[in-house]
Amino acid sequence: MTLGAVRILGWDEWRRDVRRAGPEARILLAAQLLDVASRVVPRVLARYDATVGPWATGRLRGTIRARSSARGPQIAMGTARIPYAGWWEFGGSTRSPIWGRGRREVVKGGRTVYPAIAESTDDIGDAVRSVLRLMRERVGRP
Repeated sequence: MTLGAVRILGWDEWRRDVRRAGPEARILLAAQLLDVASRVVPRVLARYDATVGPWATGRLRGTIRARSSARGPQIAMGTARIPYAGWWEFGGSTRSPIWGRGRREVVKGGRTVYPAIAESTDDIGDAVRSVLRLMRERVGRP
């Protein structure tokens, strides 16, 4: 699994073992990984606040949230009603969903989410290690 700058070796094998352990293990893992993703959201919000101008409505900011499943933690941004999250995060020269025509400088590494993940790699690593220890204690490794 790769999250921005975070690479967890053996994650796919671990997921397979948890899947074999049953639904309770998957639910526990998803809940624990939600906590991991939740640790990054405040950094994403801080970067967002530092990036936007006074004209921002905050609609996009309100959609930044942590999600999780047994596949791994995620930071989500945008909704069907706020479809410009990718354009805002990475930029581009296509038609702006906010202002009509316009350009936004392309930033390949993103403006908020991926840089916040990169800043949090130590915290993420510690949290994932804790999750794996907890899973080993509760479920064992089949």
